[in-house]
Amino acid sequence: MEIVEVNDQLGVMYSLKGMVQNIVALEIVDRQIYSIYFVRNPDKLKYAFSQKYNGYI
Repeated sequence: MEIVEVNDQLGVMYSLKGMVQNIVALEIVDRQIYSIYFVRNPDKLKYAFSQKYNGYI
């Protein structure tokens, strides 16, 4: 589990055996959680994994 920035929002990335399994992004409005987004799409997770190791996440 790792805290990351996702689309300029706070997020948590879960990995298993070095591969990203899930990303949870929190949309914060007025210091409160407004929305929670779960990313499980393999194509989007593959992109996030590549960004992590290129220094973007």
